[in-house]
Amino acid sequence: MKPSTRSVADVAAGRTFFFADCRTLRPELHVTGIDIDEDELALNPDLDARVQADVSSDTLAMSHTFDLVLLRAGAEHFRDNVQATKNLASLVRPGGVALITFANRYAPFALVNRMLPTRVSSFLLRRLRPGNEGILGFPAYYDRCSYRSYRSLLEDAGFEIDEYYPSYFSSGYFGFLPPLFAVSLLGDVVRFATGSKTLCSYHLFVARRVQGSGEADE
Repeated sequence: MKPSTRSVADVAAGRTFFFADCRTLRPELHVTGIDIDEDELALNPDLDARVQADVSSDTLAMSHTFDLVLLRAGAEHFRDNVQATKNLASLVRPGGVALITFANRYAPFALVNRMLPTRVSSFLLRRLRPGNEGILGFPAYYDRCSYRSYRSLLEDAGFEIDEYYPSYFSSGYFGFLPPLFAVSLLGDVVRFATGSKTLCSYHLFVARRVQGSGEADE
């Protein structure tokens, strides 16, 4: 790679690079996709490199390689976010950034998802959100997917939090039934008005790898 190249890791990349439009605006980006499913990675046309690995358990042999690590809608699907967060930290060079967004374990749709058997929730997603095969419907565990727990994981792994943004509006899941959608939307507005990080629908963390913190992870 040229010295001006910016290295990006898309963790739990799957078949779609969500920021594919950036490739034309920032041609110097070199994007490596990391995912447990090699077949899904093979379907992703926007990656420069592909690595098959389970970030929640495997030891990743790419120590402090990347300027930017992306984890979008992945943390809620990991069984062990303690190990996954340590692995994320091992990918980021000191001074580099991780951008992580995931569903809150206390979001209304997450509570419903956890109450239903996986086969039922997957069936409903296929029927109610057609066209999202391979994108939605993966098993979700929501391990430590709350504001306090995940912030602690990041700090323990050697990150400092640059920015944090909660999001509250997620009623699209209930759009198939207008009365339920209306009730859910009212709930979104109330939760937004409270500003509670515990009650939001999604978390977005922008975390910077602390300079000189890499040795502890080796």
